Order: sequence, then C-alpha cells, then structure tokens
Amino acid sequence: MAKLRACTVIIFFMFSSLSGCLAGEAIETLGCTNGQANNYDENASKNDDSCDYDLDDDGVKDMYETYGCTDNMANNYVISATEEDNTCDYDLDDDGVLDSEEVSGCTDSTANNYLESATEEDGSCDYDLDDDGVLDSEEVSGCTDSTANNYLESATEEDGSCDYRGFDANSLLDEFYDLNGGRDDFPESTVSQLEALIYGVNNLERGNWSDAETLVRDIFEDYPTSDSSWYSGGSHSSEYGYNIGSPTAYYGLRMLDQILELGEQETTGTLQMTAVVATCAEVSRPTLPDMEEEVLMLEIAPEIIENDSYLLDISTGLFRHWIKSITGGLEVNLVVHEMDECTTVGYTDDGSVIVSYPDSYGMIDSVPDNISLNTDFWWVIAPSGVPGDGSDYDRHFITGGMGVYGAGLPLFLSDDGWFVRKVAHLGSGPYSEIEVMAYQPQWFQHEFMHHLFRSWPEFGLEDQGHQWFNRSTWPDDFEGEWEPDFYYESIVKRFLNATPSLSEVLSAPDFVDPSTLNPLDLEGTFVRQPEENNWHNVTITYDGTEHWWTNAAGVSWSLEIRNNSMWSGSDCPYGESEVLIEMENNVIIALWFNGERYEMIDN
Repeated sequence: MAKLRACTVIIFFMFSSLSGCLAGEAIETLGCTNGQANNYDENASKNDDSCDYDLDDDGVKDMYETYGCTDNMANNYVISATEEDNTCDYDLDDDGVLDSEEVSGCTDSTANNYLESATEEDGSCDYDLDDDGVLDSEEVSGCTDSTANNYLESATEEDGSCDYRGFDANSLLDEFYDLNGGRDDFPESTVSQLEALIYGVNNLERGNWSDAETLVRDIFEDYPTSDSSWYSGGSHSSEYGYNIGSPTAYYGLRMLDQILELGEQETTGTLQMTAVVATCAEVSRPTLPDMEEEVLMLEIAPEIIENDSYLLDISTGLFRHWIKSITGGLEVNLVVHEMDECTTVGYTDDGSVIVSYPDSYGMIDSVPDNISLNTDFWWVIAPSGVPGDGSDYDRHFITGGMGVYGAGLPLFLSDDGWFVRKVAHLGSGPYSEIEVMAYQPQWFQHEFMHHLFRSWPEFGLEDQGHQWFNRSTWPDDFEGEWEPDFYYESIVKRFLNATPSLSEVLSAPDFVDPSTLNPLDLEGTFVRQPEENNWHNVTITYDGTEHWWTNAAGVSWSLEIRNNSMWSGSDCPYGESEVLIEMENNVIIALWFNGERYEMIDN
C-alpha cells in the first residue's frame, strides 16, 4: 500500500508541469498580421483574419481604388474613379467664376452688343451694326446718294449729311431757252444777266459763297448798277411772252449782291412765314362784254400745293435769304397751311382798275393757334378772280399787295394765278421755274418794303405812295436810279442801324390771354405813334362789367372777351375787331387795334 501512494503523488506533479509551467515558451497575440492591411497590428503574433482592405468601406478594396473627381457635374469628372480626391473643377476657364454662375454673352466693350453682365464670352459679338457686310471699324461715313450735292463715292455709311440745296440750274435754263427760241436767240447781255442770277442763287443755296460772289462781282463789273446797259438786251418778248424781270434779273441780283455784301450770317433765331392756302373759293368776278358780275366756285391751281408746295418755296427762296441777311441771322421758315373750308373772293371796279382780293382776315382767323401764334409774316393765296390772264379786259387787274394783320404783322396778298401764269402786262403763258426765280423775288421785296417804310415813318421813304418811282423824291444821300437801288440803299443807309432794329420789328410780339388778367390791369392811357389826331389817344376803363375804349375825340365803344381774346363790340365804328394785348416782363406795354400799336403811357 505504501508503494501505491508514492506512485500517485508522482503522477500529480507531472500533470502540473504540462499546464504551462515549462520554462521559456512565448504568449500568442491575435490580430491582423498583414502589413498591407488598413488595420495591420505590428504587435499581433497571430493573424486572426480581421485584416481590412477597404478603408472607406465603399466595397472597393484599397488596392483596387481609382482616385479622381467623382462628381459628374464637375468639368474633370472621372467616370472610373472610385475614390474622391478633391480635384473636382467647377471653373472650366479658370476665370474665378463658377460655371454655374457664368453669364454668357459678348464681353467686348467695343462691340455693338456688348453685355456688361457677361462673364463668359460666347462668340456673339457684333461688329457690323447695320449688317451691310462692312465692319464698323472700316465704315466710311458720308452722303451715299449720288444725286446729292455732296455725294461721297467712297462712303459706305449714310450719315444724313446729304445736301440737296439748290437746283439743277443747267437743266432749268436749258428748258427755259428751249421754250423761248433757244439760247442763241437771246441777246448776250440778257443771257449773262439771267445766268448770273440763276447760278448765283444756286451757289448761295449750296453754300458756295465764293462762287456766288465771283458771279455777282463780274456781272456788275460788266454792267454797273443803274447803268443803261442793263436795258441793252430784253426782259420780255412779244413773240414768246417770257418775264424775267425788268431790267433783266436786276432786282434779284441787287438782293443777292446785298446778301453777299453783308456776309454769311450765323442763325440767331427764326421768323415764320405762314402761307395760308384756300383750296377753294366762292369767286365774284366781272364778265365780258358788259362787266356783269358772276359768282362761281373755283379750286386752287394744283401747282400751288403739289410737290409739297415747291412753287411757293422757290418763289420765296431768295427773299427769305435776303431777310436773314438784313436781320443779322433770323432764319425765315416757310409754313404752308391748307384751309379746310373755302373762302370768298370779291372785287371792286373803279372803271380803270379792278382790285380782286380774298377774305384775307377770315383765312388767317381759320389757322390753328399752334401755327398762328408762331407766325411773323402772313401770306394768303386763293383762287384767282381774274378771268384767264385778264388780257381781254380794258382794265388793269390788281390781285396782290401788302396788308397788315393783328399786331402790325406784314400780310402778303395774292392769288394763285400770280405764280402760275403771267398777267397780260408782264407776258403770256405759264411761268417756267426760271421765270419764277427771276421775277418773284422782286414782287416779294416790293411788297415787303411797303411794310418797312410804314414801320419807320420817321424816315420819310414813302410819304407818297411808290415815291421811289420819282427820282426827285429820293433822299440826298441815295445814289442809285432805279427801284431796286432805292431798296438797297434804304436797307444800308437807314434800316441796318435803325432803332428798334429790323429783327425786333419783324418778330411778332408776345401777347397775353386777357381772361388771365385782372380787369383793372388794362385800365390806362394808350397812344398810337405818331399821334396824328384825337382818335390816336385812347383811355381804357373798366365799369365792373366790361371794358370801354374811349378816344380823345369823345368816341367810345365796348370791349369784350370772347374765347380768350378781346374784341371791339358791335358798337365800334370800325366793326368787330380783335384787340391784342402786348406784354413784356409780365407788364402790359401796348394794345394793337386794326394793325396799329397803341403804346401804354399811363396806368
């Protein structure tokens, strides 16, 4: 038994030794032992299969990852990329503006369609504004109309500078000569004088002053002013009936001479010449053989209004240039107003002269305010009361003249026949354009000088009607011989330095609407200058209801306001007439009645 116990003890100790108590044996550390793995553990002694090869857990092992931009909205998106590397580009042109914020358009500020807000050039820049195939930078501006005076053959871009002033003088002269037997049938002096005027006016219209001056200087060297050589040719022809003024073109040439002598004038203001055209009229006129009156409806001659009233324009062209010169720069604009209603034309017959005039005041009164209030010169034109050219009558017809309207404004009176056909004592047949340009300036100047002479009675230049036809009545300092010379010298020696000035007198004064005034403002004494009788000294009073006009002769009549205008009443011996109220600096300074100015001297 003792042996058995000892053996048991031995077995027990041997078991304990096998349980780890063996000297020098290492302890295992579990983990990922693969150095390529994301979770490699250098302390692990035994791989426990935990190695991770997909760091971002995107299902793609790191060894298979492809780096790049994974945003398909980016410019550099890589479709094969599995791993975002933050290289995505959203500014393709590297201009500092994100593509999503770019504004496409033309970014060239010199282009026609430059877009200031554009950040991205889209190739749309336009450098040919008018799409004419010529780049704007290569355009040549100028007049592109070959019919204009200043046509520029190299011009590719019309700049609105085309000058159509003037006329085709050669063609018009050829036409005139052909109608009257040919140029060679005219005396040399007549041709020279007529062509000096026509070419001179044409150069003036075109702005060629030096050429015009040469023509005028040369003609007056060959034919001095007031020299009998002006009558060496002829201005009329019994065979052909033309009328180019008498002496030939002399009136027009003296006007042109004065224009050139005064020099080019800068425009300092404007005057409006309003032509009121009655397109139809109830005409009363005498008939042959017994001079019995007939009344008929007539229409205006179509030549008066056709082609934008071209005939009226050329009839007044030289005259309007002359007005600008003598006024120091007031441009005369011609405005043509065609009446909506017909007018009337009446006549008087004293046995030797038949005077035929339209209802000029009625014609003017029909003009709208937007025209009439801007008018400085009036001109009325109505169907003629002369049967034919009047040649079958033993009387002289007068259908034109100078009147006065409103505030003493000049009023040219005429019929249509005066401009479309020659009256018996001036020729025969219709007027050509050359005849109109040669003759009509003298008619306008003649009538206008009546207006100037009455506006400055102190000069005594028409104390007797048409006194210039009597050379003995001329002022001592006048040197010429003929009517145009009288006009020329009147302007130079009297009117250019007159007080008030030509420009002041010829400009219509400012008038006031009487309904806007305090009734008492009109009270005062008004005198017409020169004061020639007691009717020219007037006192205006207000009785609380209406105004009264009382002159120093003791004659009174009522004044009343109608439609913003003041009129003399039916008790006025002159009839019902408008009374105009002239103001300056908001102060009443004058009244105008029957075309005469009554200056306020006491209020």
